[in-house]
Amino acid sequence: MSRSSFACFFLLLLPIFAVAEGSGIKITILSESKSEALSGAKLELISRDGQRSEFRADNAGGAEFDAAPGLYELRVSADTYQSELVPSLRVRKNKITELKVYLSRSYELEETLVLGRGLSSVSGDLSPSYSYGREELRSAAGSGGEVLRALDGLPGLSSTGDSASFSVRGRGPDDNLITVDGIPFANVVHFRESLGEQEELEGGRYSIFAPNVVANADFKPGGWSADYSGKNASLLNLQVASGNSVSPSLTARVDISGPELTYDGPSFVHDKTSLLFSVRHLDFGRVFELIDQDSIGSPTLTDLIVKTSTELNSANQLDVLLIAAPEKYERTIDNVLVLNDDDEIDDVSLVSTEQDNNLAALNWMVQADNYSIKNSLYYRYLDKTSVVGEAYPDLGPQPPQAASVPQKPELLSQKEKETELGWRLDLSYDNALGQFRSGLRLTQLDSDYESELQEDWIRYVYDQNDYRPDPNQKYLLLEPEFVNNSYSESLSQYSIYADQNFYAGQLLMQAGLALDYDAWSEQSLWSPRLAARWPVAAGLELNASLGRYYQAPEALDRAAASANRDLSSEISDQFNLGFTKDLPATWQLIGEAYYQQLDDLIAPRDRATGITTNSGSGYSRGVDFVLNRFFADRWSLNLAYSFNQSKVDFDDGLGQLHADYQRPHVFSIGGLWEFNERWKMSARWKWMSGRPDDSYIIHDDVLADLGPGQPLRYSKEITTQNDQRFDAYNSLNVRVDYERTLGPTTVVAFVDVINLLGSANENQSGFNERTGEVPDSDGSAFPLVGLRFDF
Repeated sequence: MSRSSFACFFLLLLPIFAVAEGSGIKITILSESKSEALSGAKLELISRDGQRSEFRADNAGGAEFDAAPGLYELRVSADTYQSELVPSLRVRKNKITELKVYLSRSYELEETLVLGRGLSSVSGDLSPSYSYGREELRSAAGSGGEVLRALDGLPGLSSTGDSASFSVRGRGPDDNLITVDGIPFANVVHFRESLGEQEELEGGRYSIFAPNVVANADFKPGGWSADYSGKNASLLNLQVASGNSVSPSLTARVDISGPELTYDGPSFVHDKTSLLFSVRHLDFGRVFELIDQDSIGSPTLTDLIVKTSTELNSANQLDVLLIAAPEKYERTIDNVLVLNDDDEIDDVSLVSTEQDNNLAALNWMVQADNYSIKNSLYYRYLDKTSVVGEAYPDLGPQPPQAASVPQKPELLSQKEKETELGWRLDLSYDNALGQFRSGLRLTQLDSDYESELQEDWIRYVYDQNDYRPDPNQKYLLLEPEFVNNSYSESLSQYSIYADQNFYAGQLLMQAGLALDYDAWSEQSLWSPRLAARWPVAAGLELNASLGRYYQAPEALDRAAASANRDLSSEISDQFNLGFTKDLPATWQLIGEAYYQQLDDLIAPRDRATGITTNSGSGYSRGVDFVLNRFFADRWSLNLAYSFNQSKVDFDDGLGQLHADYQRPHVFSIGGLWEFNERWKMSARWKWMSGRPDDSYIIHDDVLADLGPGQPLRYSKEITTQNDQRFDAYNSLNVRVDYERTLGPTTVVAFVDVINLLGSANENQSGFNERTGEVPDSDGSAFPLVGLRFDF
């Protein structure tokens, strides 16, 4: 989508906002467990200069009142419920700010204040969860305009900021279960890992969500209940914001990567239907050129998100969610010829990828006095084509010119296509013991994968255990007979779960059980879950959870070789024990220790044949601490520390090794300061141990045995995996916002600098086969400077 298309669409929408109206707040107070209206609930609105106003909810749990434009703190309380704090509630000029607040039943020894958060309609999970709201996500330093980079400071989570991926408690990015409005959706990041792609893009550069379209990010580092399965590291639920049913608003955001446009308001088609419409187009090729990283290539993406919310009646709500997130990545000979600081060419790969990634979902929620039902029907579609080759700049005329460099641009091609049709049913109702929940999941998954290698291809990085017909061969030869593979499967799967909450004095407990049928391996997987909360004293709560979590093999692992078709699910048996301690004022301390026993882990694939097995076992153990000062007096603070030990053993004679993403120590400190109504600043500094690295030896002139006339080439043989460690990494992210109201428009100018210190993130060990050198990782600041216009 071109910039001119954005401008035309923007001008067409402007007449909607021409009519001025008053500024204010419309709020609905509901119970978490039943979603019933809480009449008479007390609301206290506190402006940034300390002025307080009190209101009461009507019989429908609602309240609507005028408020001057600005930022507010909102406290909500009701008898027998925990009080809720919304620390940053923004009111725009001539706009009605609309929100729902859910209160949890209080079983504490005294009144407790809970940080504001968004909740799904079917709730009841007792495991601790940690939430960031819309304003927090949008203001996070180093987010770079996308939501997954804004999650720093959550317990057990580590992220360098170079990409949108994150790891939790020593597990990898692909081990995290991510849902969108409760629907599992693994492809939430652009430029994910695929066979042959360039290392710089592995893990995903960018998520498909801008912070402005996510109402709440709810995170669980472990111990979640039986209603979610399929992954075993962490659970992240992204709740897409619903449109404002009262006031239309239009937000236009422009920075050096591209434009973004969001409409949030009534649909003007149906009186009870609101609409959220968001579209953005980002071209990172220009950004990489500005920061002297244009050797990476030219990634471009478009994200289109549409959500409608319709109130059918007081007990029924219908949401429709549509996501289209196409992407394209090109790395051409011009990118190959970009020299590093030593005037050398590091990477000779040629890459071309194109992907369509779509999701359509319908959620129907029924709320009654003592039960709730949620029906979700969804369709997911992924179609990706990857083509990889390489250039040979040292084999043509010197100095190399783009037109004369020998190239093989289409050595390896891969096609991935998945379609999934799913139905999810969740039921929750109160009984004599407490709350009972149950649900059913049915999915029809059609998968097609194809890999094709055009000719024998020599690779110069290999493991000593990779297949080579001659052990004296000091390189890896990819051959079509091993690489060429076609995989097509159509399978139906199901999952059912049930759990019950009940009280034993002050102790609240939950027992659950899930059954998942894996059609690939024809396994029936039983997953028991237990959780408990115990308020042992005023302001002190203990929590514990115990459960089994299965993780299905990645589709690419099954598709890599016919021998991998029967791979079974990995197993993680988890135990978590933690506490939450409320401290004076708005301070809170959270701690949790954990142990995970890992079995049937999938070993790294053989680079030559693609074959792998469930030969691995291991463990992950550690402790997480988070100290929060919730927003008050114009500032907030977050300190997080995690300690982790993760070891794996793939029964290959090497014994226990560090897990790929294990970092013994991760520390970060971040804060937000509102200097006045116009200026706001946030910053986060983080330090983390380096990831594990391999021991290796370098071989020279490895092609000599092929006869005379061969070019000089070196190879890197990995002798022991993960017995070394990269250097520690630290980074500083800083964001400054300046806001000014000009007539009916609010203008926000922002500067968001990722990695202000320019620290090098050494997390992958590259290799230059023409020089025999392992290049040093380069670090550079990544600045985003832009404007946001709110109408």
